[in-house]
Amino acid sequence: MEKHFDTAVLAQGPDYLRSEAALLGGGEAARNTLQAHLNDVDPMARLLAGLLLAWQQARPSAHQAALDYLDKIGPALARTAVGGPSPTGVANELTLRFGASAVDLLAVRLIKSPEWPRWRTFGVLLYLAQHKLALATAPLLRLAVETDDEEARELALETVRATVDPELAVKVAAEERRQAARGGNVPLSSVLLKR
Repeated sequence: MEKHFDTAVLAQGPDYLRSEAALLGGGEAARNTLQAHLNDVDPMARLLAGLLLAWQQARPSAHQAALDYLDKIGPALARTAVGGPSPTGVANELTLRFGASAVDLLAVRLIKSPEWPRWRTFGVLLYLAQHKLALATAPLLRLAVETDDEEARELALETVRATVDPELAVKVAAEERRQAARGGNVPLSSVLLKR
């Protein structure tokens, strides 16, 4: 299970989804692995471990219901004159249906699903902006560093700036270290100070 967890932390797209499924269906071995990472030094690893533990224990899962909603709304509105869901409408509907209970899942999926259509990315970003929960700051920082979409980057950073997160400096330092290890140089701390 440790290998699945390591892959889940690092991977995106189908590789992430396979590891997530293995951890969700891995029973006690997966629970032990996830519990061991609840105090991980990496903020993303901590978030992922907490998310998957909560998801394993939830019956029925609000997490799956949120994903099901997003999966259904896109095709349903693709055939309309609008051509797709309104990101603001998606964010509002997510809040109406799930309150803040899907923030952790959707924050993780935001960075683990780079193939999402624009409406879905921005719907989730606006949903995260509505709730301003500290557990979303690490994924939002990661998105701000990795996206090529300037509008998505700015919305992610605005949300981080508006969120009260006592661990923000730790999360910024962790993301800067991760980027430096990959050969990048993104001064997140100075970018966040800009208003």
